[in-house]
Amino acid sequence: GPGEDMFESTKKIGEAIFQGAMEALSLPGKEVRGSLRVVNQFLDMPTESGFRYDPIQRKFTNERVHGCVPSLGYSFASGTFDGANALNITQGTLVSNPLLDAITSIIGKPTPADVACHAPKPILLATGRANFPLPWHPKIVTLSLISIGGFAVIGVPGEPSTMAGRRMKDVVADVLKQNGFEPKVVVSSSANDYAHYVTTFEEYQVQRYEAASTIYGPHTLDIFLNKLKEFTIASVVGNIIPQGPEPTDLLNQTISLIPSVPADNAPFGKNFGDVFQQPPEVVKAGEIVTVVFVGANPRNDLRQESSYVEVEKLEQGGWMTVATDADWDTR
Repeated sequence: GPGEDMFESTKKIGEAIFQGAMEALSLPGKEVRGSLRVVNQFLDMPTESGFRYDPIQRKFTNERVHGCVPSLGYSFASGTFDGANALNITQGTLVSNPLLDAITSIIGKPTPADVACHAPKPILLATGRANFPLPWHPKIVTLSLISIGGFAVIGVPGEPSTMAGRRMKDVVADVLKQNGFEPKVVVSSSANDYAHYVTTFEEYQVQRYEAASTIYGPHTLDIFLNKLKEFTIASVVGNIIPQGPEPTDLLNQTISLIPSVPADNAPFGKNFGDVFQQPPEVVKAGEIVTVVFVGANPRNDLRQESSYVEVEKLEQGGWMTVATDADWDTR
């Protein structure tokens, strides 16, 4: 991130998001009218097909293209500028390494059809062929479109590149225009599913990190564009889109590789909860308060939807919670 540590990076990113939100909220708004329409479909990506999209003419051609069994390319392991790798794999890698191929084939071996489908991506991890202890990547993902009048939100099951996002917006906007709407289209990424990245066909040829992480092959975006055109037409005219093949629920089959908590004991002569250092009775704004007490291993109770610590203030005879471990003021 942009900071010297995770705290500073969180602050800088949070402030940037806040400022952007406030700028948007301060602008004069425009009321959106119309019925709420939601279209959602599960897609079995390796078996999906569609027509190639021509970004110059901004229309679909007659060439039919197909999705691939999920795989990650070599440049996936390169990382990006803010998270580089230690394997000496660089972005833009278009040639595989026989030694690494032999090692990664233990996890799953790509078929000749997989290799041809993903070209020019050299496959590093054939995740679609790896099913132990569970499938490493989903073959079925969900794509959605939510709209009110001419305002539409595209729900993408991954992280689209900016140009991939523009093409999605263009396709949806064109259908809305043709049906008399003034379009305003936005993209919501990592919606409902996570299938890594979605790049354009041109970006895919270069095989930087995001392209190598486009797991369903070079025509992933084309398939999404075909579906989004179909979804937009359906939302305008009221057609029903089939649900598609529902993915397998693996929630109760997951395993954990984290060892259990070992024997957890308080120091000799002490009990859990004993306080070594109490907070002062009176605290002024801006002061740092430090408390020390006998605590157990946090993994004994993950405190989900709760907090490990609460800061309370005495008001009118009652204690009011003013901060938890989710607050910026506590560490």
